[in-house]
Amino acid sequence: MSSADLAFNKWMKLLRLSEVLLNIALIIFCFFLVKTFCDGQTSGFRIEKIQGSIPDTEDWKIDVLFQDADLSCLNQPFYFLEKGGQAYAFMSKDKKYVIKFLKFRKINPSFSLKLLSIFPCFQKQYFKKLLRLRKRIEQECKSYQIACEDLSKESGLIFARLQKNYPLNRYITVVDKIGMARQVFLDQVVCIVQKKASLIYPGLSQIIQTEGEKGAQVVIDNLIEFFIQRGKKGILDLDPKINKNLGLVGSQAMQIDLGRLCRDSSQRNPKVIHQEIKKIITPLQEWLNLHYPSLAVYLNQRLPKDC
Repeated sequence: MSSADLAFNKWMKLLRLSEVLLNIALIIFCFFLVKTFCDGQTSGFRIEKIQGSIPDTEDWKIDVLFQDADLSCLNQPFYFLEKGGQAYAFMSKDKKYVIKFLKFRKINPSFSLKLLSIFPCFQKQYFKKLLRLRKRIEQECKSYQIACEDLSKESGLIFARLQKNYPLNRYITVVDKIGMARQVFLDQVVCIVQKKASLIYPGLSQIIQTEGEKGAQVVIDNLIEFFIQRGKKGILDLDPKINKNLGLVGSQAMQIDLGRLCRDSSQRNPKVIHQEIKKIITPLQEWLNLHYPSLAVYLNQRLPKDC
């Protein structure tokens, strides 16, 4: 066989190999394309993403606080509401309750990183990531503990489950974003159930429409009192976004997001409470100035000079 034939055969083998590799790459690309599309349609929700447990420590054994809770609100389907940074939220059919499932994909290293950790050069990165994720879940659980022990009423808590100390042996039905019903076994998840609250701005607008400015003034008074009482309990919200993390149930203020709370004794100081209220309430003042100027004046008058 001539050198030209050998070169041709070698070139053909390389061509076939490149075709195989190209087909493999195309299959992988299509797989990730379909996965991305499906995740977009469902906001990435899958049952396996919420299944898991947290470390068994005495500090987080709050289930005892809810072992006699009335769980009749779970006897109805819950419909996909939104995907948060740490949890998936579903709203009950009667629109009175919300159940939140902790996302365990957010507290465990990715499969690819676990696979790479078998190589020494990636082990340091793996353990660093693992410690960071474990610290995140620890902060989350401490925050839930604070809410359960000291802000149960203010956060509209009906039920919370961090550990499996009291088996429930029950399923609930959740309906995902594309309308597919799924069964969730509550003994395999970390979840909390709260009253359904409307966000501050749309909730306040609705009250103004139905009850007028006097109804809105009651809301403003209740909101300020909420911040005062939370401060007196020595509790600080590390993510105090009034437009997202606080809501209204009727005219009462409610803590919606329970994942960024911490204890801070300095919050009990009246001056600190006043400063915290002014910082949190500023976006609401700006919104009222734009839409309801007379209520902005009322809010400014009601801000405590010395809590």
